[in-house]
Amino acid sequence: PAALALIAEEHGDDPRSLATGLHQSGLYTGIVLGGAWGGWMGENAGWRPIFSILGIAGVIYLLIAVATLRRRRVVVETPRADLGGALTALFRKPGFLALTAAFTTFSVANWMIYTWLPLFLFERFHLGLSNAGFSATFYIQAASYAGVVAGGTLTDRWARKNPQLRVWGLMAGLAAAAPFLAVLGMTGSMFVLIAALIAVGLGRGLVDCNAMP
Repeated sequence: PAALALIAEEHGDDPRSLATGLHQSGLYTGIVLGGAWGGWMGENAGWRPIFSILGIAGVIYLLIAVATLRRRRVVVETPRADLGGALTALFRKPGFLALTAAFTTFSVANWMIYTWLPLFLFERFHLGLSNAGFSATFYIQAASYAGVVAGGTLTDRWARKNPQLRVWGLMAGLAAAAPFLAVLGMTGSMFVLIAALIAVGLGRGLVDCNAMP
């Protein structure tokens, strides 16, 4: 959340969807690398070394972030936080509960795919762990890249005339992805599965570039 708020503040309204979408695409890269490399490590070296490697990478990332963000000091006067008042204000907002339910459902669907799909491919299509991890992550995340770039660029352009089009873009992404989630569990064809993953990824990208600040 802090990184997204910083990006939104830095880029303003015009390129906001594209900027936050590109930031979110880092998550896609991590999922693909984690799926393919994690599967390979599981087959060849076991799971224990993965935690040590990721811990070292996290420390390096922390040092880079501290060195970079230290140069940007912005002092903002904010009132004392009031948790009760903030929650009351949120629940009084029209549509807050509906949006919460929608994003919760979408997130549950996403993480069910990420955790279940490699095992599904391993069992139904008899793929090895590394191949199952790659196939379960690459197609959907590559399509998500395309979705955030194309969707963010178009939405930024359209939102200059009507800011509400960001919400319509988000809704279009959800509507496009939803039918193909059902296809994932029903198909026995690898070709159909890949096509469905690409469709879900495109919809996910369109959601991500419009759902952030």
